[in-house]
Amino acid sequence: MSAIKNISLFIPHVYANFTSEAVFDIIQAQGFGEVKNVDFVAKTGSDGKPYNAVYIHFYQWYDNIVAHNFQERVLNPNKEARIMYDDPWYWLVLQNKGKKHVPGQRKPTIDLDAFTTPEKPVAPMINFRPLNAPRLQRSKSTYLVGPPPAPLNLQKEFDIEAQSYCGITQEEMDWAYEQMERDNEHLISIDGRYVQSLEQDNAVLRGQMSVLEQECEMLRRVCYRSKYPEHSLESSSLANTIKE
Repeated sequence: MSAIKNISLFIPHVYANFTSEAVFDIIQAQGFGEVKNVDFVAKTGSDGKPYNAVYIHFYQWYDNIVAHNFQERVLNPNKEARIMYDDPWYWLVLQNKGKKHVPGQRKPTIDLDAFTTPEKPVAPMINFRPLNAPRLQRSKSTYLVGPPPAPLNLQKEFDIEAQSYCGITQEEMDWAYEQMERDNEHLISIDGRYVQSLEQDNAVLRGQMSVLEQECEMLRRVCYRSKYPEHSLESSSLANTIKE
């Protein structure tokens, strides 16, 4: 069993109707440790509805089996840590890896004079084909019937065509590919456990919706029978006749 660490927790999605006091009481009741404070960060979902991201800090974690098991799930990327706040509803919990800023504490500074500003790379000039330049002509021998040609390297063919048609050098093509690869480094990834928890929440909601629809149908029938008892009696007589 690993040693207890005084880590902070991060809940990526908490509905806006929860207050910080309510979250504080729910976390304190889990028996993990002594909660110091709960920080809310307001967010807005893709559907336009508000919610909160919650950061939980502790004075200390208790050295008990509950705290050990929960920290093991939080710190293991292959497991999922949950806090059940209203069965079957729960929060997905992750480790808070950000550093909390203490009010009044001096933030670290950077001496800008110690650094030199790197020169911004300048894109090479690309010479496009003039409007009045003749287009490439293909000879008729290219379309003669014969054995099937070998598979083409489309990327290589495109590079050759671009160089001959637009006057682009191989150095310019390499520079363009390098810029596209740098842009790919700024793509954003989402924790798969968070997406999985949202899908599970949607499945629970769909199940509860189905139960509510069945209950509404039963209530509708009860109301109909109480309003039209003669129809209910006719149905009962018909059922008895069929049985006989």
